[in-house]
Amino acid sequence: MLNKPSPIRYVAFGLFFIAIVLISYFFQRHQTFVVLPLYFLSFGSYWYLHKKNDSFTFKELFIFGLICRIILIPSLPILSDDIYRFIWDGRLLSQGVSPFAHIPAYYINFAHHGLAGITQTLFEKLNSPEYFTIYPPVAQLVFLSAVFPFPENELGSIIIIRVLSLLAEVGTLYFMIKLLKKNSLPPHYAFLYFLNPLVILELTGSLHFEGFMIFFLMAGIYYYQKNQLTKSGLFWALAIGTKLIPLIFLPVLLFKNSIKSNIRFFSSLGITLCVLFIPFIDKTFISGLSSSITLYFQHFEFNASIYYIVREIGFWVKGYNIIGTAGKVLAISSFISIITISIISWRRKWDLGTSLMLIIFIYFLFTNILHPWYVTTILALSVFTKFRFTVVWTALIFLTYAGYSATDFQENLWLVIVEYLIVISVFANETRIINFNNLTFYEKDN
Repeated sequence: MLNKPSPIRYVAFGLFFIAIVLISYFFQRHQTFVVLPLYFLSFGSYWYLHKKNDSFTFKELFIFGLICRIILIPSLPILSDDIYRFIWDGRLLSQGVSPFAHIPAYYINFAHHGLAGITQTLFEKLNSPEYFTIYPPVAQLVFLSAVFPFPENELGSIIIIRVLSLLAEVGTLYFMIKLLKKNSLPPHYAFLYFLNPLVILELTGSLHFEGFMIFFLMAGIYYYQKNQLTKSGLFWALAIGTKLIPLIFLPVLLFKNSIKSNIRFFSSLGITLCVLFIPFIDKTFISGLSSSITLYFQHFEFNASIYYIVREIGFWVKGYNIIGTAGKVLAISSFISIITISIISWRRKWDLGTSLMLIIFIYFLFTNILHPWYVTTILALSVFTKFRFTVVWTALIFLTYAGYSATDFQENLWLVIVEYLIVISVFANETRIINFNNLTFYEKDN
């Protein structure tokens, strides 16, 4: 039975909605002294609504989350400019040109390329014109579907991707609720994800493809738990074909089932991946994608934890940035840690949701790049566990936007230190009260 809603709860709805609209339509990411307070206002409202969820029906919470996304449909992404690379890749693909063949600068230097929409204006909006694309086939097909009806209209393409992203988010909520019910958890836990302001701003607002990946991931987990392994393998492959990150989860799946079951699951996954990737595979695809992955691990750095400590040691010992070596070593360390967690999960019979959440947490600690939208994945997985440090993380990671100015970016390492100290402290406190020898988080709490 619902409690009678008080006016303050409707005020929370209103403040949340106003903050999302103001951030998305009226300010730029470098306007820190306005954007950050608005974000934390929306986050405070979100947490209040979660704690008072018994005052609202599922339908009311769903409609509110949907409205907060629908209102963003005609907006331009302001927290990220990745969308312009999506459009660039889609325009190439729509004209039969592999987006993996050349870096964008190649086409601008080759003035008579004869490709519609591949213009200097669009080129100047790209944030990585000297690098090969890193977006896998499913993402590329979404780019193509957005560009096909609007070959030279950026806003039209943005709206199509945003509508598809919104549908994916609704699909995520659908499978989350089915998983929660299947594991005897309260369905309202799904709103920890669906109403989270970081999820709304980064996935629906900035159109990062974690939204699609998480949808496929939730479907894959649901069918995996139902032992429909062929269907599960298909959805896991679609998740990998959207963002490569779900590859890190495969070791734990390998240990979770019998050999016969693994054959069914991995056969389905492998066949689907072949169907997705083979149309794109040629020497340019392999060289371009491998070049992008190498750059990712050995040249870029943002909001890291262990890596920044290693980097400082490198400066002290070597006198220069050892990212080339550190990136490789940390990638190997991450891989070994993931295998170790997978084995421990199997031996101690940890549930799948917790195992996947801990694996991606380890990966995030070792990575040299952690953008705000990355943590939406760990948030989605934590919905099925007793861990709530992920919710705290979605609040703190937005502080990374404080490093932007109108023309440049300068990371504030003090904010990074605060972020990780709080997140790791909350995680440590949560693990302190959990019995890891008998790890069962499928209990009704708070």
